[in-house]
Amino acid sequence: MAPPPRYAAAAEPGPTDGEPAGLGVPAGVVALSGDPLHPPAEARRWRALLPVAVLHTTTLDALGADPAVLGRAAVLGWLQASARG
Repeated sequence: MAPPPRYAAAAEPGPTDGEPAGLGVPAGVVALSGDPLHPPAEARRWRALLPVAVLHTTTLDALGADPAVLGRAAVLGWLQASARG
């Protein structure tokens, strides 16, 4: 069996614009400035589509120095979105 493509998720279609609107849970969205594969504009678009979400931005350099920065930013956004209800 062949290994999955390295960027398999990129080959899959994302949700339609209407699908995130139906999510009834808070979400933390993270943007990485300087990320050519996942531009911050797309993170802002996702934030706008989600009914209860908070966006945090960090950098690729910060992620390279400490990969946990991504998870911390997402959890912080989720906590803030949860507080908004």
